[in-house]
Amino acid sequence: MLCRCALPDGRDCSVDVVFLIDSSLSVRQPCPLDAPSPPADNWQLVLNFVSEVVGAMPLDRGAARVGVVPFSTTVSGDVIPLGGGQSSTLQQSIRRLPFLGKNTNTTGALRVGRDMLTRAREDTQATGTGGTSRKQFIILLTDGASNVDGDPVKESRLLKQDGVRLITVGISQYVDEAQLKEMASAPSKYSYIYASNFGHLYLLVEQLLSRLDCSSAPPAQRESLFHAQLHVLYITFQLLHLLATWSPSEWLFF
Repeated sequence: MLCRCALPDGRDCSVDVVFLIDSSLSVRQPCPLDAPSPPADNWQLVLNFVSEVVGAMPLDRGAARVGVVPFSTTVSGDVIPLGGGQSSTLQQSIRRLPFLGKNTNTTGALRVGRDMLTRAREDTQATGTGGTSRKQFIILLTDGASNVDGDPVKESRLLKQDGVRLITVGISQYVDEAQLKEMASAPSKYSYIYASNFGHLYLLVEQLLSRLDCSSAPPAQRESLFHAQLHVLYITFQLLHLLATWSPSEWLFF
């Protein structure tokens, strides 16, 4: 569960999260190879997934603000601006977002998300709420590869230079995993999440929420600490084993 946290210096930590949702034609028009697949409204499955994640976020307490950007060839006019309020109201708005179809303009969506978060930072500075540190995230959900408006990797670098953490969610075997991993914040094995199909998304709600917990240590740091602890345990075990096998004469010599 995502919750308000405190940084080491005592400041509150809250989050701004912008979801970029691929609404291109392939979401609802499966590849012929998928013909045996059971009929499902994949678009609604994506919206339900985002709604479930948002429902677990502390919007009502002001610790989280959420924006939603559907995109296809262009970015939809049905963008949900970054804000808080009642979770239930936002969930309803998400579930009612219309399907767009057409192509996949990931670059344009990243640009809109970046502008949204930049304005949020500027507003925070202008209102003098510097006592609260807001972590900023972009969550990109896509079932394919960007095919409009240039290289999304370049746009993702600009986001990360702004201090925004980018989490990418690839859905189906047709995603460009190499591109999504390159776009994701380091380490990519933590910031890139894979769903084998749209029905698999509901199993990933807690996993995605865990990526938004700003009280967690950076994944690389946690991994290094874990390996260091294992190494200490190994050395201790070896030393105890050695001491247990020494003879009395060896003890005297030592």
